[in-house]
Amino acid sequence: MSIISNRENNVGFSLALAFALLAAVHWLLGLCYSRGYDFFLWLYNAWLFAEGNWPNWSPYSAAGQPAFKMAGFTDAVILSLFNEGIGLEVGTRLYVVLLYVVAGTGMYVLARKLSGSTHGAVVASAAYSLSWFLTFTAYYQSYLSNFLSYALMPWCALFFINAIRKASRGALLGAVCILFISITSNAQVAIKVVLFVVPIAYVTLVQTGIAPRSRWLLYSALFGLFALWWSTFLVVPALMMREEVLLLGEARGNAFIAPWLVLFWMPLYGINFLSYWLTGFSFLGRDFLAWAVFSDYIGLSTLIVATASLWAYRTVPERIIAGLWMLLAGYFFVYFAIVPNMAASAWVGRTHNWAILPTLILALLAAFGMRHMIRHFALRLPPLITVGAVCVALVVDLAGVSFFLNRLALTHASLDELPEVGVWKELRAEDEDWGGDTDARFFTYNPDHTFYLLPVLMQKSVANIIELRSRNWEYDSYISYQMNAMREVDPHYNVSESLALLDVEYVDLARKLYDYRGDEQDFERGMSHMQNDDALELVVARRQNSFDASYDAYSKNLELSDIVDGAADGEKLSQVVYRNHRHFWGFVAEKTILLLGPTRLGQAFFEEVTRLPQYRADRLLFILSDSLEDIDSEVRSALTACITVGDREHPMGLKRWQMEDLRAFYERAPTDTIEHLSRLQKSPERSVYRLEANRLGAFIFISQQRFRDWLAWGAGRELPAFKAQAGMTAVHVPAGVEQIEVYYRQPAYEWTARAFSLLGFLVAIVWWLTERFRRRTRGLAPLYLAEKIKNGSSTNYGKTAKLVGG
Repeated sequence: MSIISNRENNVGFSLALAFALLAAVHWLLGLCYSRGYDFFLWLYNAWLFAEGNWPNWSPYSAAGQPAFKMAGFTDAVILSLFNEGIGLEVGTRLYVVLLYVVAGTGMYVLARKLSGSTHGAVVASAAYSLSWFLTFTAYYQSYLSNFLSYALMPWCALFFINAIRKASRGALLGAVCILFISITSNAQVAIKVVLFVVPIAYVTLVQTGIAPRSRWLLYSALFGLFALWWSTFLVVPALMMREEVLLLGEARGNAFIAPWLVLFWMPLYGINFLSYWLTGFSFLGRDFLAWAVFSDYIGLSTLIVATASLWAYRTVPERIIAGLWMLLAGYFFVYFAIVPNMAASAWVGRTHNWAILPTLILALLAAFGMRHMIRHFALRLPPLITVGAVCVALVVDLAGVSFFLNRLALTHASLDELPEVGVWKELRAEDEDWGGDTDARFFTYNPDHTFYLLPVLMQKSVANIIELRSRNWEYDSYISYQMNAMREVDPHYNVSESLALLDVEYVDLARKLYDYRGDEQDFERGMSHMQNDDALELVVARRQNSFDASYDAYSKNLELSDIVDGAADGEKLSQVVYRNHRHFWGFVAEKTILLLGPTRLGQAFFEEVTRLPQYRADRLLFILSDSLEDIDSEVRSALTACITVGDREHPMGLKRWQMEDLRAFYERAPTDTIEHLSRLQKSPERSVYRLEANRLGAFIFISQQRFRDWLAWGAGRELPAFKAQAGMTAVHVPAGVEQIEVYYRQPAYEWTARAFSLLGFLVAIVWWLTERFRRRTRGLAPLYLAEKIKNGSSTNYGKTAKLVGG
């Protein structure tokens, strides 16, 4: 490695910082986000934490689903500090810019350490900061949770390498801290952190003979052990809830992106854009325009500079260069051959996320390639000219990705300027009960994620909010049913009654529901369907404006002319909001039916029930149960009938009903129930209800997702609680019980997991302080001996040396 002066290093660091700021320039100027991705989710998570809703259960959903049970903890804490201290929009912009700075400077320091070249490190930093991967993550997807980990990955590798090289516990714990942040932000990204940091340390230290393999193995084990130990307080609840919550891996697959697409899609896209801009001619078809943004572009400029490292290897065969190329081959094998054949589960993620690994290695190889190019051209060109030319090529190539995304596929409006926010403000101004104790919910058919802003800006609950996807299967199925039925304009779909169970007062229909799939003419059909619902009252209608434009890869009518030149048709309606006069936070049903069998099949059966012409949400209560053993004799005797689904046999002693019996029941006039249910108290973790004149016993329905750690209590004993239709809650209230409390009981495993995490932090601190004390003691030994010799007391030198380790 070359000797680098402080001045040279300072100049290189400043250039790396400049390229990082260049990569973040659009965020410096304003917000950058795609409305179809999770930008609003990260804002919501940070706001939710700042509101003090962790580890409580958030009320901003179909209440009773956990916030931060699965992930999203550390990034929410950090982002909340920016948003609460500086402001929602400015704080978020500065947060993203800071992440770019952390990413760019981290790659500079790591590449300088490995290559010994400030010139190469500057190029590596520019290649990483401007890479398609970071741009796509930060700008288009706005995955701020992931970006936090990606920005810290070079620093994590640096800490880990120093830890092994110097046998430093402090450096190891620095790397552990970063892995901990990643695990508690997004577990699937944490896996990629390990897959980068541990192999890069092997290549740079073990393969080059700087450190023994045994130390690498030990520190690798400690790296993962401490990070998991510290993260136990989130990992354990996540594992315990796997049986209760939606697991996306069962529903989503991963795409295969061919190597030639990774190489050439984005450059062709850029050439096509320039052609259209200059001549009005576009030579690419719809599919190319739609999917080029998702091409995982490798960066031809970076690849060319990285390839120069092979030239260097032929001259001086450095093991680290060979190791980096082997790593790159391994990462591409995983990317092209393994990930596309795996489900996109919570631990694996989508194909795009795996592009981070080759992106990092190519940036590091570019440092070695740049170092060799400077040596090769040294007699003809000054180093600064060579570096400048390469950096210009990187900017032209990679900054173009940022330009296209910001020109074609992103929204830069301030949050208050979004048209939906104006609609919410109008509704709030007219609704005296908005945000009160009787706060009913808002439901939207809009497929983008803007509605996460509703609780943040308007303090209003939202029925179909995802909250890190921690929702039970039946609830998720019911939400999907609403979306699909309205998209298809199912004539049997009863909007008001279907949403009544979710306590939905406002129903929002957006043209985007249809426009996203190229069927925008169905919006008027959807409006007509809702206008024919007697329980729905139109309260707001909004016309299209420029912010309604969207870039959707599935749209059938995607044309470059529409993207570049298209203006909103101000004569068309874009959004309508109806007030639903049929919505229930709870009720006492006339009769209760048991759907016996797999609960997902039971939920599918119930969704068919809602399509019956005379269906009314509050007349029948459906209990979903996989086994009759879950229901005691007292509850069984109170059931009206049983319907079996799947392969379950009909139980003895319970009346058999089928769909025709349900149809006949709904065709009869409803009977007035004697019982009246009122809600006395409501909070995120506890609600109290009163059931008047409960002489015979009754089942009550509560519009809150059912999870096992929620208990019902009345008359000094626990009451039987069950999962009801749509994943909501049903409680059996015996005769004579009039006051019912439904509350969340913190499970013992959560307290244990938190205590175990705290113990892990304490052990790490003691372990680190022990090393510091030992090294300080060893460092004092020569001074002690020198003082003894100076004073002429050297008779016990040998004994003293043994005692102090000399």
